[in-house]
Amino acid sequence: MYAIAVCDDEEPVLRHIARSISLEFERRGQPTVVDEYDGATALEKRFQLANSYDVLLIDIDMPKLDGIEFCRRFREQGGDSLIVFVSNREELVFKTFEVAPFRFVRKSRLHKEIGKLCDDIIIELERRADKFLCFDDEQGSRIYSVNIRKLMYVEASRKYCKLCSVGDTLEVQIQFNEMAAKLGAMGFIQIHRSYLVNPAFIYLIDNDSVTLDDGERLPMSRNRRNDVKDSFFHWRRAGL
Repeated sequence: MYAIAVCDDEEPVLRHIARSISLEFERRGQPTVVDEYDGATALEKRFQLANSYDVLLIDIDMPKLDGIEFCRRFREQGGDSLIVFVSNREELVFKTFEVAPFRFVRKSRLHKEIGKLCDDIIIELERRADKFLCFDDEQGSRIYSVNIRKLMYVEASRKYCKLCSVGDTLEVQIQFNEMAAKLGAMGFIQIHRSYLVNPAFIYLIDNDSVTLDDGERLPMSRNRRNDVKDSFFHWRRAGL
């Protein structure tokens, strides 16, 4: 069952979007729970209790807290729900890229695009289902299972690899080249001879570094910069 939050400060619009998205998922045999919020402030209070939605459909223009600023805070706190902006503010579409939205849909075209939107959401949620990387250490004495969706990056440290996930760090005695081969096939990008990064956590690619969503900055080899950018854009296009 998918959990969806719809947020809009205009009650008739809020009800219409919530009802429409619920019906479309029902037609596709996908059970959902759709919650309604009449402002981003109310939605933010909900996320202070738990981050429990698969999808957010959110307006941009709202009093007190607009949709983009809410999503920026949400991403900074590690929120990884699919974000769909439903707004007529087309001039802000590029600004929304700051928070990595899944889609931008004009309210005036929602009735025409909602079917395709739901199909794409279902495909993406199935693609993003938890994937685990299983491997053993060099001695073969321990077997590890790591959730790829939560793994931010891997750092080589002498004979060890440090696996940094959301809320957890693990050190394993395993060759970095072996991890690079395994994770490279799963979309991770090697930004440095000692670093592999999950593109889902990349916030900024600079001249000699990569900044993650949580603000952590990792070194990037200058001779890898173009390859890193190309790999990241390829990943983004595949996701869109």
